[in-house]
This record gives sequence, C-alpha cells and structure tokens, in this order.
Amino acid sequence: MKKNMIQVNQYNIEYVEAGKGNEKTIVFAHGLGANVEQWTKQIDYFSEDYHVISFSLPGHGESSKDEIDIQYSLKEYALTVIELFNKLDFSSCIWVGNSMGGVIGYEILKVAPEKIEMIITNGTTPELFMSKRTVKLICFFDKLLIKLMKFDGYIKFASKHSSKVKSVQEEICNIFKKASPKAIIDSHYMLGNYSYIDVINETSIPIAFIKAQYDKDINKYIMKIAEALQKNANVQFVEFRNVGHISNLEKPAEYNQIVEELINYQ
Repeated sequence: MKKNMIQVNQYNIEYVEAGKGNEKTIVFAHGLGANVEQWTKQIDYFSEDYHVISFSLPGHGESSKDEIDIQYSLKEYALTVIELFNKLDFSSCIWVGNSMGGVIGYEILKVAPEKIEMIITNGTTPELFMSKRTVKLICFFDKLLIKLMKFDGYIKFASKHSSKVKSVQEEICNIFKKASPKAIIDSHYMLGNYSYIDVINETSIPIAFIKAQYDKDINKYIMKIAEALQKNANVQFVEFRNVGHISNLEKPAEYNQIVEELINYQ
C-alpha cells in the first residue's frame, strides 16, 4: 500500500489512492485515533473494481499534528476532506466510515450533499447527546490515564475496549500510537454532542448501519434512534456477529463482503 502526502489547506495529509481509472469511488474514513492503515485490507480488495481513497485526518497517522494549531471539529474535518476531494479531482463517492469517520461522512452530507452517493458506517451512531459535565469528565479521565499510563498504556487500554481479539488489539495499538494525544482528547469534546437525524431523513441517498455484535455502547444509541430514522426508506441495518467496534480489522473478508453487498444492493 503506497502512501502519499498532499497539502490540503494548512495541513499535510497522508493518503492512499488505488484503482485509479475505475468508474466508482469509495472513500474509507478511519475512526478516532486510527489512520489510513486501518483500511489496508479494504483498499487492497476494493481497488480491483473501484477507485479507492483513504486518508489520515489531521492529528492522526503521518498527517499534520501538534506542530501547527489544529482546530479539532467535525466541520473542520469535513471541510478538509472536501478540499482533499477537490485536490484529487473526483466529484462524489460512496463513503465508508468507522466510528468518528462515519460521523464525518454525515457532516459532509450536511454541508456538501453532492459529494456523497451513499454512506455505510460501522461503530457509528448518527446522534449522541451527553451533558457538558459528562464530556468534561471523559476528557479529564483521558488526560489522567495518559498522564498515569503514558500514551502507550492509554492506547493499550483503548484497544481492549475496542476488540476481544488479542492480535487485533496489537494491530490497534500499532495504528493508534501514531495519533496525537491532543487530537484524541479534543475530538472527544466534539463527539459528545451532535445529531444528524434530520440530515439522514432529508436525503434520498442510501444509508447503511453495520451493527457489530459486541459494540454494545454504540448499538444502544442506534437502537434509541432507529425509529426516528425510518422516515428515510433507504436506511437499513445489518447485523455483524462476533465482532466489536472496529469490525473491519477483526473479520476483514466478511466485512468486505457486507460492504460489497450493500453497494450492489442499490
């Protein structure tokens, strides 16, 4: 997997482009703390038939980190990705996002709907409301754990929450260690209060939620708002058994098959 760097606004962005020349474009968007390496097996598989793009958001992977002043917000992430679209000269895509990567897809759908043909997410809820006190507590404990355990200890703790599979936990640690601790803490602030229910209900594009069996926290939120999403006849839910929050790492072949079937179903 060949990685490239490109200047996007004030950021240096790490990205991968494969399958150039294929008609349809799929964009794979990583979750909080991860980077383009989360999608290696998806890039290899889908680039046979699709133009595939993946990237590391600011604060993640080899992209710009704390050497510049980064404003971590869903809108800033979305605008950065839209400019990346323009730089790489493609007009629209099928968006596949994990966790925060899925939320950014909804934000792009909100601010530039012409860029998105379909959204497929795993480990993502389209709405999450926490009190300011709860968000502050989460971020306080992030800082405390990083101080007590160092960043390596913190990501090891996070990996065990994300997967029950030891080899996948190790893979998550290797990916997450390239993130900026500040990016993780600041992004937790923005991920505590958002809603894209209206955005989803007002669009006509297909929206698919891959629900991982062991991703209990996210599933709890999805079930709370499932009924509200039924206004869009193109919303569907797919169960994925025996996997956790980052399901594409745990069962990549099965994950690829689910995504492929969702795309072909449309």
